[in-house]
Amino acid sequence: MNQSNRNIHSAFHTARKCFNPIFLTVGERRKLQRPINTLFQISTGQPVELAKELKEANKKEEDGKDEKKDKAEDESDAKLSIEWEDLADRTVRLTKNSSNITQSHLLKDTSKLYYIKSDANGSELWERDFREDSTKLVKKLKGDASFEFSADEKTLFFLSGGSLSHAKVAELGSAKPIAMSAVMRLKPAEERAYMFDHGWRQIKDKFYKPDFHGIDWDAMKEAYAAKLPGITNNRDLANLMAEMTGELNASHIGVSYRPGSAKGG
Repeated sequence: MNQSNRNIHSAFHTARKCFNPIFLTVGERRKLQRPINTLFQISTGQPVELAKELKEANKKEEDGKDEKKDKAEDESDAKLSIEWEDLADRTVRLTKNSSNITQSHLLKDTSKLYYIKSDANGSELWERDFREDSTKLVKKLKGDASFEFSADEKTLFFLSGGSLSHAKVAELGSAKPIAMSAVMRLKPAEERAYMFDHGWRQIKDKFYKPDFHGIDWDAMKEAYAAKLPGITNNRDLANLMAEMTGELNASHIGVSYRPGSAKGG
């Protein structure tokens, strides 16, 4: 055993006689910057106050981290300064022409804005290029249309005229249809029960008088919900709910029926 190993062995052998030895990581030893044969006083068997020394080293490191963090936060705050006064007077118009814009999407790099303009003749997809300062029509759509970009913003998906299609952004003129089929299962009785409960709860949560004009609103729900099994269409449901809301004797509250375009209402 060479002299260095003897020193290490003697140090920990002596330490075990006095106390549980302190084991240090490489990083902690570097903080202390002391050779291993001076970690313990071999001649007396008494440990050097490592814990105190290590604690001071750790504190210096933590203080340094806090200073860097505070400095970074200060720099971050300094970068963002909003002048709130007269902010409305400093807004910038993104589109050049006035129109009924129903949907828009600004690219992640903010170079272009895509938006749908709708009117009585249908919908149109427009592109506003801020770097080139240009605006152009890129695709005509049917009816109430909408679009969605892919995650990488290289592909556009359209819903136009009740049909789905997709196209690369650079080739919007050659959109390809997306074939799909779906089945919708209607449950009219359950739908009517939901609409009844939703209408009752809206008044329960928002009525301006906590005492509901002296009416037990919970009891009204129980009484009128018992009639739901006999309701077979939405017109009768509206009439039932109109009678229930009429129990409140309050103005501006009522239920009416509006026929839909589909047969059966």
